Amino acid sequence: MAGLAEELLTGFNVEQVLRRLCERLPRVLPVDGAAVSLLHEDRLLYAEATTVEFAMAERAQADLGEGPCFEAVLSAEAVQVPDLRVETRWRRFTSAALAAGVAAVTSLPMAARGRIWGAVELYSRAPLLLNAEDLAAARLLTHVATNYILHARDRESRQAAEDALRVQTMHDPLTGLPNRVLLLDRLSLALAAASRSSKALAVLFVDLDRFKQVNDTFGHAAGDRLLIGVADALQSVLRPGDTLARLAGDEFVVLAGDQHPTRRPSGTATGLARRLLAALDRPIRIDGHPVCIAASIGIAYAEPGDTPESLLHAADTAMYEAKEGGSRGGERIAVADRRRPTGAPSLLQWESELSTALEGGQLRLHYQPVLDLRSGAVAGAEALIRWQHPVRGLLTPAAFLPAAEVTGQITALGRWVTNAACRSLHAADTALPAAGFRLAVNASPRELHHPEFVTSLRQAMSAADVDPHRLCVEVTEASLISDLGEISAVLQQIRDLGVRVAVDDFGTGFSSLAYLHRLPVDTLKIDQSFVKTMTTTSAGDVIVAHVIGLAHSLGLSVTAEGIETSHQQQRLHDLGCDHGQGYALGRPRPTLTVA
Repeated sequence: MAGLAEELLTGFNVEQVLRRLCERLPRVLPVDGAAVSLLHEDRLLYAEATTVEFAMAERAQADLGEGPCFEAVLSAEAVQVPDLRVETRWRRFTSAALAAGVAAVTSLPMAARGRIWGAVELYSRAPLLLNAEDLAAARLLTHVATNYILHARDRESRQAAEDALRVQTMHDPLTGLPNRVLLLDRLSLALAAASRSSKALAVLFVDLDRFKQVNDTFGHAAGDRLLIGVADALQSVLRPGDTLARLAGDEFVVLAGDQHPTRRPSGTATGLARRLLAALDRPIRIDGHPVCIAASIGIAYAEPGDTPESLLHAADTAMYEAKEGGSRGGERIAVADRRRPTGAPSLLQWESELSTALEGGQLRLHYQPVLDLRSGAVAGAEALIRWQHPVRGLLTPAAFLPAAEVTGQITALGRWVTNAACRSLHAADTALPAAGFRLAVNASPRELHHPEFVTSLRQAMSAADVDPHRLCVEVTEASLISDLGEISAVLQQIRDLGVRVAVDDFGTGFSSLAYLHRLPVDTLKIDQSFVKTMTTTSAGDVIVAHVIGLAHSLGLSVTAEGIETSHQQQRLHDLGCDHGQGYALGRPRPTLTVA
């Protein structure tokens, strides 16, 4: 079995493990060959054999529904038939086996994990009764091999789940196109390739016009079918090397490489944009009705120093110019003028106003409850920053955190959140459950890389006299893979304080469950995009189930985000998910309570 064990560790699949098992058994036991039949939905099915003659004997048992393997499975005991010529219990199998040149057979049940998985047959061409020593060795080998096969099955199941998760993570579930995550990855690779050559790289940002009217007139289901039709129409005019992605809603992006290196490149990309618009000029039939849809396209060309986000932003800005030009009767295509500064005054304004907010008491915390899905009790909350802007009103993080990331103020905002959360915990401590309640705060990648992050966290808890076990730090999946070694060390320091660590938005980055066992984390938070699809698609349900199971196998608790319906809540409960949060369980509120 040492050789078989070594082969298992190399990543062999179930079929390969079965083949190696049948090949090795005759080498260590006084038999001529071996075969395996596996149980599938209460039926024994032939799986593998060393030679054609033994395969015939094994198939005969499965086809006829009789033979020693059935008795071994039913009795969970080894069955020896030393001489088939005098065997009378299974006349049809005996006749078939003798015709195949088999004279003796020993059947051993494949038992593991509290059940029977099939049977291993040891065949001989001459009468044979295994002695006690050989039979004990056969039982041991069968038991060990059964566990190897189950491990191989588990590995295949885990790999299938991770592959499905990877596909769903990087593709739009409606159209099957690459989503923003995969687009940014391909754009990063394309920018790197373009920097090493003289070929131009263009991004075309396509935004559908009046799509909301289609939704309002025909319904969202018809709108979804229209988006699928639009994706097909756009894809039909692209070259094999181009990428078409759907960002969100009615926004699509084309990544077109290998543009003309010397002549004015706008002619090439503008020509592609015109072909895209022409493809959309053809009506798309929805429920038998021809629907016409128009679009506006912004074009941006890569320049030295571009990042995927900056190039995409430039194309997005150009798209709005195209939309404005189209409203005046002009062409609905615009090329970004990269020489003109865009957004700089706005960014400076954000920086100034955020400084005022930090110093002037304009920031607030709201708290979204986290429920125990088994008991329904409040098990914790997540602290969410809000900005009570004097002019724009109450702003959510999506409105100002991107600017804070650029200006570097994200670290100061994170420190404010941690201090405010600790003060809230102290103030509400007597009203919270005595044990188990935890308040989660989010830490950005920039914060985790800050050398004083752990120190400031310790100081915040000490100043507010907060029990560290009451606190949880949530880190995004993307921050984990930016520098695994450094981040792992920081997370361990956080846990050494007694604070739990959660992986937020799991499934939205390029990741695998494989790295989680290497990280000092306690909780996995399933991203709301997976929760949304789990009750509408079978694939979504399977992925969530596998993520929960695999996370539990790694000793992690699981929290589902974005629960919006009782159906989702019940399904997550049935799948064994530990905790959940979302509008169906409780909206963010300005006070920290369990009511």
